[in-house]
Amino acid sequence: MALHDGRTTGVANALCRSVFNVAPFQGTLLPGESKELRLTFSPDHASSQYGAEARIILAHTSVHWRAEVKGACFPSSVYVLGGDSPPTHDEHALPLDETGLDDSAGRDAAKPLLLTFEARHGGAVSRHITIGCVKPALKKSPTDSERHVLAESTLAGNAVFQLDSVQAALKAGFSFEPAKGSVEAGTERSVTVTWNPAAIGDVSSSCEEDVVLSTKGDVAARWRLLLRGFVSVSDA
Repeated sequence: MALHDGRTTGVANALCRSVFNVAPFQGTLLPGESKELRLTFSPDHASSQYGAEARIILAHTSVHWRAEVKGACFPSSVYVLGGDSPPTHDEHALPLDETGLDDSAGRDAAKPLLLTFEARHGGAVSRHITIGCVKPALKKSPTDSERHVLAESTLAGNAVFQLDSVQAALKAGFSFEPAKGSVEAGTERSVTVTWNPAAIGDVSSSCEEDVVLSTKGDVAARWRLLLRGFVSVSDA
């Protein structure tokens, strides 16, 4: 049995080192025996688009398996996915000092995230963004004496988020569910943004509003949500 490198299906490392590695790379299986393969993810820059294809081949046969692996790397524990802007290698919010969450300079420095809404015949339309919190990697199994420390630090690894400066967006027919909350480490949470022009009695115009998504994990950060809505009368 041998593992062969396949084609890259996503972002590659900038320094040309392998993003994904498997050990053992090859070996022999006796009848009835199984072997565990360990896959290691080693990114060298931030991106949510890492991907590769690996093949496992049985020697002297035409039998093989293909596996597509994906990975994401973020510079901080909290990340936000979604929107219409294409992802890039630095697709993350800029870290901000906690004391600057409400100033206008911080608002301009926040990472923009575009959400476009096409309301057919003025009906409501929803978009979703995902807020995730990375679970800290455990490089070795904890000893019995360390388990209580890990249990106490679990809550500390969680993240919180809140949508700010939403008054103008609410008046324009936008709503947010939930508008604030927490995300447990190792999980993701979806936030639904809905635009309903009929709710404000205007189904003929477009609108542009911005709101601020503030997050707090290992660092405080901010995203600027660019909300762009327009009414379509086409059935296509």
